[in-house]
Amino acid sequence: MKLSGEKINGEYDIVLIQPPLFSSFIDYCESLHIEKEYWYKMEKNSGRLLGDLPFEASYGILSISSYLKSFGYKVKIIDIHLTDYFLRKNQAKGINETDIVKILSKYKSKFYGLTVLTISEKWSNTVTDIIRKLYNKAYIFGGGYFPAKNDSFILKKNSNIDFIVRNEGEFIIKNILGNFFSKKELELY
Repeated sequence: MKLSGEKINGEYDIVLIQPPLFSSFIDYCESLHIEKEYWYKMEKNSGRLLGDLPFEASYGILSISSYLKSFGYKVKIIDIHLTDYFLRKNQAKGINETDIVKILSKYKSKFYGLTVLTISEKWSNTVTDIIRKLYNKAYIFGGGYFPAKNDSFILKKNSNIDFIVRNEGEFIIKNILGNFFSKKELELY
């Protein structure tokens, strides 16, 4: 695939997204008992497990964002999981597609990157559907351990994802953005 197109003026160079991790239904889902136990243990052990608290941001996205910002890129982080967590905690309601559309419609970019965990795969598909409807010409990519190890599966299942970023996302994404904005041809494999 060759990247083409112009930077969208006045907007972000890239938007990095943490999809929700909770099931869409508070009262019922196939894995509800597993999720309840998981989050109970995480809250019970808070302060001991870095990166596993239900209200912690994605360290991968934070690392990529800070690296890209150090080179002058305009980056937006959207932590939909955190928004969902606080909605559940404070309003006893989970996030829904309408909420996500409202959030994503505020942040226009040519590139959208999602960290995809096994537990968030269904929500990741929903988020990419929304991005594709809002910004049809944007490039959408997935990253993280799950997509890197299951790239063929992810790409077959979700036609909205244009590519998977493997290994050190900071360097790869910087190279993609650098080549794109300098109008160099970049081939993705």
